[in-house]
Amino acid sequence: MSALSQSRRLSIVVSVATLVLVVAACTIELRNQEQISSSAAPAAEQADPLAAELARCRTVTLEQTEALAKCRQIWAERRRQFLKQKTAPTPTLTPTAVPNGNAAEVNSRKDESRVPQGWPSVSTGQGE
Repeated sequence: MSALSQSRRLSIVVSVATLVLVVAACTIELRNQEQISSSAAPAAEQADPLAAELARCRTVTLEQTEALAKCRQIWAERRRQFLKQKTAPTPTLTPTAVPNGNAAEVNSRKDESRVPQGWPSVSTGQGE
């Protein structure tokens, strides 16, 4: 029985040692990937000047109308690059492009073309 218990102990020791080596190898590999990704991040920002602007645009609120307009231009440029379009997109009418900043003045009537015939009109609440 002592030979059996020694072989059992040996197999347990080998299993634990193998487990320790696997965990150590994984830890080393993960550390290398973190170092590579952290050193690659500044290089990616230098290669793409819009990346820093896009990061700034994530924090822009609706109250910051000038910054929001600039961010919309940056997003349009990024979209154009992503879709590999050759020409710049045509500007669209946005609430910031309206003189008073109120988009409701531009389209005061709702499009009711999809409402089935015979149904009552949708009230807009503007005293029609």
